[in-house]
Amino acid sequence: MRHQLERLESRAARAHLRREQVLDRHASMLSSLLFPEKELQERRLAGIYFLAKYGVELIDRLLEDYRPECHDHQVIALM
Repeated sequence: MRHQLERLESRAARAHLRREQVLDRHASMLSSLLFPEKELQERRLAGIYFLAKYGVELIDRLLEDYRPECHDHQVIALM
């Protein structure tokens, strides 16, 4: 019985470690997307990058979703 409990505890610890590793990888990937080369996107990625990636329709999408009355930062989903 003790052996089974120890085995179960070991399996749970390994599963927890795997989940933590996956979360760490996801956090690192997200961080590198938001902060390329550890800097703000707008300091590293020029607008031409996004035009090449999303096409000229990007301009229409930005104009469509832009709210000029909002003086704060705005988030516009491109997907």
